[in-house]
Amino acid sequence: MCGILGVSSVNQKDKSIFLSAFSASTHRGRNNQDYLYLERHKTYFGHTRLSILDTSDSANQPMWDSKSQFLIVFNGEIYNFKEIKEKIQNTKTISWKSSGDTEVVIEAYALWGPKCVEMFRGFFAFAIYDSKTGDIFMVRDRLGIKPLYYFHDESEIVFASEIRPFEKLKIINGLNKNSFAGYLRYGSFVSSDTPYEGIQMLEPGHSLYYRKAINSIEKKCYWGINWSDKYDAPREEILKMIQNELLNSVNLRLISDVPLGVFLSGGIDSSSVVSLAKEFRSDIDTFSLVYEDQRFSEKTYIDKVVKKFGTRHHEIRIGYKDLLSVFEEYASSLDIPSADGLNTFLISHYTKKAGITVALSGLGGDELFAGYPMFSEAKSVNSFYSMTPYSARQQLGKLIAKFSVNRRLNRVSEILKKTKNFEHYLAIKRQIFSDNDINALLENNGPSASVPSYFKDAIEPIDKVSAFEISRYMTDTLLRDGDNMSMSAGLEIRFPLIDHKLVEVLARTPSEYKIDKNKPKNLLVDALPTPIPDDCIYRPKMGFSLPLDNWLRRDEIINFMNPIMNSNSNIVDAEIMKKYWNEFLNSESSGSEFAKIWSLYTLQCFEQRTKHS
Repeated sequence: MCGILGVSSVNQKDKSIFLSAFSASTHRGRNNQDYLYLERHKTYFGHTRLSILDTSDSANQPMWDSKSQFLIVFNGEIYNFKEIKEKIQNTKTISWKSSGDTEVVIEAYALWGPKCVEMFRGFFAFAIYDSKTGDIFMVRDRLGIKPLYYFHDESEIVFASEIRPFEKLKIINGLNKNSFAGYLRYGSFVSSDTPYEGIQMLEPGHSLYYRKAINSIEKKCYWGINWSDKYDAPREEILKMIQNELLNSVNLRLISDVPLGVFLSGGIDSSSVVSLAKEFRSDIDTFSLVYEDQRFSEKTYIDKVVKKFGTRHHEIRIGYKDLLSVFEEYASSLDIPSADGLNTFLISHYTKKAGITVALSGLGGDELFAGYPMFSEAKSVNSFYSMTPYSARQQLGKLIAKFSVNRRLNRVSEILKKTKNFEHYLAIKRQIFSDNDINALLENNGPSASVPSYFKDAIEPIDKVSAFEISRYMTDTLLRDGDNMSMSAGLEIRFPLIDHKLVEVLARTPSEYKIDKNKPKNLLVDALPTPIPDDCIYRPKMGFSLPLDNWLRRDEIINFMNPIMNSNSNIVDAEIMKKYWNEFLNSESSGSEFAKIWSLYTLQCFEQRTKHS
């Protein structure tokens, strides 16, 4: 786990400016920070290292290949690096100087070029410099677990693991106003969007090749999810395939030269990861957040998992006063605004304080194993949209609006009036702010497109839900926040339920196998060699969430947030923001309305930070 930064300019870049940018990402790697200036091509390569595999100095970066032609800065883990190393050794003789995965990656590139990426099983974002040409090859992992931002204009290309270094390089040409519509809609920036003009996120499963001689870039997609090619096989046969991939995925993610643990919420996903990990290790450390607010307490289910699998358990009790104590640290850790991520911040920092450097998470189980309510509704809702004309749905929406008495009915009315098809419905359902809200907050700058092209070749309704949730909520929100918040703590999070080989199997699984009205996430539950407690399977769904609706109404929290929520803004209409804040405080219970407040709060924190920087 690391942070990477590179600058390749037409003209020599001031060293002090680069070092200022480099220092902005050193929190991502506290074990070693180093950089090289490649004078011939006016290129800087910087790396900050959090040591996981081969903790010795011989694995530090930037790292040259054995012939000193290619230089790499690498963020991530390649779990099958030993297998690839053996293939390299069968092809050429190398005197290896380290026992980790970075050297394997650079030697694989030297041998096979960009195609080597197709061999890698893991999560990664890396850049490779060619000393002969000055060209740079950049790539991001298939599911987008590791971030990679870039900027390219007529004079230079810049890449980094976070946005902060760009703020120090004096290349920002202003805010990307259109991107904030997507942010307000979903609580995170959509796809390749960032808050800044000209700075983009490289999409998952994509590579980017920079040709120095002509200062051009070429972007390619090297992987995508195939939803259309379904298995023609009995459920039991597919279940065995899923089990094999689950076991392989977890086993690979237990490889570590530093202490390792597992996040445990007591739900199906995290409990399944514990069960699978126990197939390979007798001693497992588990970590849980337990809330003082009993409505959010999952302790009963957590205790059952701990007892069954005999884990060495660590319980972190959290109340609103704990939020107050970390408010400033959380806000300063945010790389870009988000409506999510606070829970990951808390569990990551507490886990790190317990001496753990690597943690396994059950993230992705909902998206891949049909855990959200929409999955069970997908077929009927899709049929409604297919069989009911748009005009009829609009009329029904207007009728509901006429007699509406609460927010829920208003929401139903809006969805019926605006959604043109099932895909559009999925997008609207995920919205935090409505299009009207967004127009008001952004002073009629207008929202961006409501339905990005997430669905590709997904035909079946359940696959459409999965494709949308993987791309929108999982990648754009959960994984982006997961990286940002865990790296602020110096912790690596691994996600065995979204291993790309497991994803490929589940994408090809017929949708009728994925829904069992009597058993949530039946494919995951039935694929486990050792079952998890029944109470964890059939419990009410809570998710890995916080009681923010309650916490944000506490006087101490209100007093802390007031200056931010009542401040001026160059991004949103400050008066409209104040209105939302006051409406929230004056209501007894807001359901999910707290997400609007948290979205605006983190947006304001971002704006204030960038003003000061």
